[in-house]
Amino acid sequence: MNLAPEHPAASTSERYTGHLCEHPLLLYRAGTERPVCVVVLLHGGEFVSGSPRGVEAIAERLSARLAGAVIVPAYTLAGEAPFPAAAEDAYAALQWAVRHAAESGWGTPALVVVGHEAGGNLAAAAAMMARDRGEPPIVAQVLVRPMLDPSQSSRSMRASCSADAMRLRAAYRAYLPSGSDPMHPYAAPLASVRLAGLPPALLLTAEADPLRDEAEAYAANLARAGVPTQVVRMREPADATSLDVPTLDAIAAFIGPRVARPRKSRATPTTIPPARTP
Repeated sequence: MNLAPEHPAASTSERYTGHLCEHPLLLYRAGTERPVCVVVLLHGGEFVSGSPRGVEAIAERLSARLAGAVIVPAYTLAGEAPFPAAAEDAYAALQWAVRHAAESGWGTPALVVVGHEAGGNLAAAAAMMARDRGEPPIVAQVLVRPMLDPSQSSRSMRASCSADAMRLRAAYRAYLPSGSDPMHPYAAPLASVRLAGLPPALLLTAEADPLRDEAEAYAANLARAGVPTQVVRMREPADATSLDVPTLDAIAAFIGPRVARPRKSRATPTTIPPARTP
């Protein structure tokens, strides 16, 4: 499903002030007209690695597909400083996006946050922060194979190979070294009991993904809290550096109606259940 003509996306380098220091970010923009939306895209890397350049292909495709601007910020990795530094950086990037849109004469384009894996955790946290702090308004959140449960207690995680579990456990230890951190809702969105008022959510999972069940459980929690929520279970996990056509189509189809001009009102909360493996 093409929601806008495909235009080449041009990139520029900028900087924003994060929780502890300044960070670079990449800004991708397709076309010459005012963008209909601004997407803040948070890269993966299990909190300990990754960079904006690693998701260049995703940013370019999203910008072209949505006729919008895509902002990819660097954020504090766990080896530099633990929670809440990265989550606060993600929120600061949302604020920068709004200011930049105003300074650039774009008006008030719709704001969307997208995150992959550890970036999905940060996207969920940033959406909570925006709700709790009263700004900026976010029209949609997209979480792709998100890391949402530091306890790693889901069935799909327990069924995964020990190497996957050990790697993720080490990543969480680096990001959440304090004993109380794993229960903080900004660190462990699945543990949050206050989800009402969050923006509409799309969660993308995959059949063979150890993160599958925690993402789908979070989607169910959001729906119960009255948040319009959709789940799409893909056949294969989305790659960390690019998106295949079905995944990109699912994201564009979810975001497109929420950022189209004129703005449409929110739909009735609904959850689309994923297909279940027999």
